Amino acid sequence: MAVSGRTQGDPRAAPLNIRRGERLAQPVTGVLKAPVRDTGTVPAERLPLTSRAPAGTPGPTGGGSADAREDDPVRRPALLVRFPSLRTRPQSWPVVLPDAAAAYPTLADDLALLESVVGPEFQRSDRDALAHQNRYRRQQVAILSGSALVTGLGGLQAAVPGSSWPGVVLLVLGALVTWLSSVSGELRTFDDFLGERVKAERLRAMYFRYLSRTGRYAGDDRERALRRAVVAVRNGEEPT
Repeated sequence: MAVSGRTQGDPRAAPLNIRRGERLAQPVTGVLKAPVRDTGTVPAERLPLTSRAPAGTPGPTGGGSADAREDDPVRRPALLVRFPSLRTRPQSWPVVLPDAAAAYPTLADDLALLESVVGPEFQRSDRDALAHQNRYRRQQVAILSGSALVTGLGGLQAAVPGSSWPGVVLLVLGALVTWLSSVSGELRTFDDFLGERVKAERLRAMYFRYLSRTGRYAGDDRERALRRAVVAVRNGEEPT
C-alpha cells in the first residue's frame, strides 16, 4: 500500500510515495522551514505538570529517583539501587509540581481542591506502600543471606567432620531462617504493600481524570464525586 502526501509547511515540496517495507533512498529535507529560536525561557503551556525528584536527592524508595540517578556522577551498582535500607524514612513526592497552579492559571482552583482532598490521602498511602515495600525487601534479603550461610556451613561441616561448631551454628541458623520465613508469610508485608500501592495509584489517577473532566468528573457534581471516590479508595473499595 502506497502512502502519498506532501511535507507540511511547504506547498511546493515534492510528494512522498512510500511503499510498505520500502526504505527512503534519500533523507526527507525541507520539513522544518521555520527557524527555531532559543529564547532561554519555556512557555507556561509547555511546563511539565507532574513532579520529578530534584537531581542528586534521594528518591522515595531510598535509592534515588531515575532522574537523580541519571544526573548523579557517582552511581550505585544496579544491584544496590533498590537495596532495602535499615531505617525506613520514605518520602512521598507530590503528584504535581508545587508551582503548577501559577503555570496553569485555568487549573488553579482544581489543583487547590485536589491538593486538599486527594493530596493527604495519596501521600499517606504512598508512604505506607514504600515502608511495606522496604520491609518486605529487608525480610527477603535476610532470608536469602541466611540460606546462603546455611549452605556454606553445611559445606564446611562436610569438609571438617572432626569439628562440631559448624554443625551447631548450622542448626541454630537453620532454625532462625525457618522462623523468619514463617513470620514473613504471617505478617503479610507484601500484601500490605500491594494494597497501599493500589490505593496510591488510584488516587494519583484521580488527579488527571479530575483535571481532564472525564468520566464521573465531567458533570456539575464533580467535586462531590471526587470526595466520594477518595472515601471509597480509602476503604479499599472501587469508586463508583
